[in-house]
Amino acid sequence: MLSTAPIQNQDLAAARNVALDQGLNKAVQLAVERLIPTDSLAKSLKTLGELVLVYGQGLVKEYRVLAQDQTKNIYIVLLSVSVIRKDLEDALRAAGFEVAPQKEAKTALVFLQGSTVGQAAIRQAVAETLSRNGYRFTETGTFDYDISRLSVLTWADLGRQKEADAVLFCTWNLSCEAADTEAFSNVCRGSAEAKLVNVSSSMLLDHPTVQVEVTEKDPAVAEEKAAADLASALARAFLTEEERRKDQAPLPLADYRVIIANVTSFGQFEGVRDGLRNRVPDVASVQLRSIVPSEFELQVGFKGSAETLTHRLSALSFSGFRLNVRQDDERRIVATILAAENVR
Repeated sequence: MLSTAPIQNQDLAAARNVALDQGLNKAVQLAVERLIPTDSLAKSLKTLGELVLVYGQGLVKEYRVLAQDQTKNIYIVLLSVSVIRKDLEDALRAAGFEVAPQKEAKTALVFLQGSTVGQAAIRQAVAETLSRNGYRFTETGTFDYDISRLSVLTWADLGRQKEADAVLFCTWNLSCEAADTEAFSNVCRGSAEAKLVNVSSSMLLDHPTVQVEVTEKDPAVAEEKAAADLASALARAFLTEEERRKDQAPLPLADYRVIIANVTSFGQFEGVRDGLRNRVPDVASVQLRSIVPSEFELQVGFKGSAETLTHRLSALSFSGFRLNVRQDDERRIVATILAAENVR
């Protein structure tokens, strides 16, 4: 997120366009600088400036105008901008820069809280679950408060503070008592609860809860077996949760290139972009890929065919203009803006 420098112009529309251009280029520059080791960056600032000018807004994945302010003929805009890391890395390497290595394995911040009995078995079950889902195990230690009472948002914030991709916490309890004094039997009961939270989306992925009960004559055997059964039950519950997630997952989305052509004002582009985002069913994402004079290229994630997306985009109505939507020879969807007087 960044704020543009004040832009002074009698024409506020022109000032807004200049602010957007400068803001997007500044965002690309900041993102590029974060990928370059400090020693490499200091050697080639001039080359970096040239690279940003060449690639510029073509590296912008998506942006949003969060706020804007104008006083007389001075204009300032606050932008939220995301860029494509792979494209940035490719451009930097082509220009001769070193690129800081990206974190290879996803990491999971793990909170475990429970009785000493069963701790090793529970930890093993959690580690296997995380490994199966592609996470590297990072444990945090012990706690003297009830971690299960924290909210999902709090867990996600903790994960962000530690630069983790996921947070998993697990609490468990084992208790044993004499069940039948005549038969000299002992019963051990165990319960466990776990939550797996995705940090980037602050969403709860899995929430298994399990209970077990074991009866044995030897109290030590009963306790040991209950701990093992509890860990096994937790591992199975995680598998069940994972299968549920797969069953509920939406169908894969296809990415389509959408060209908005003959744009004469930024408001026209915003109208089409917002129409795609908010008024076309099954559109999952709308990302800005490139800008050239009077033309914007978007990457649209859509659950359906190119023909369906073309038809739905054609059906949208706008104030002051209409769209002529077609597919070109490159299978791009081209939406040409027609002025009201050119619409029949």
